[in-house]
Amino acid sequence: MNNMLRLSEATSLALHSMILMSLKNGKMLQTKEIAEHLGCSSDHLSKVLQRLRKNNLVLSTRGPKGGSRLAKKPEQIALLEICEVIEGPFHLPNCMLDEPICRGECLLFGNLLKEFGEKLRAHLENTTLADAGKILVDL
Repeated sequence: MNNMLRLSEATSLALHSMILMSLKNGKMLQTKEIAEHLGCSSDHLSKVLQRLRKNNLVLSTRGPKGGSRLAKKPEQIALLEICEVIEGPFHLPNCMLDEPICRGECLLFGNLLKEFGEKLRAHLENTTLADAGKILVDL
């Protein structure tokens, strides 16, 4: 049951690396530094950062003093924007069964999936990197 709602590893890396950047107040962070902090592959993180850069969420500079930093203020970047760069447009399925037997409307969960999807989307849309950073600092 713990697989019902999961983010891909790429989305998790995007969110965590951007929250880390938001906490560093514009300081350039090297990919290797971020990867070590997150305990992930530098190569995989590099691909994720490249997608974020192509979508104008991250600025990157090469070289020994290079690295990545946010392209906008943390208050201007919603978590939904980051998720959609990696995953594509937000969408929750109408049915959670591998092979749905329902015809367009989920009989097992009723409106629960729709309501959950709307709440999740609203949360991601209304939570910024600045908000997420405050939560982590308070932990």
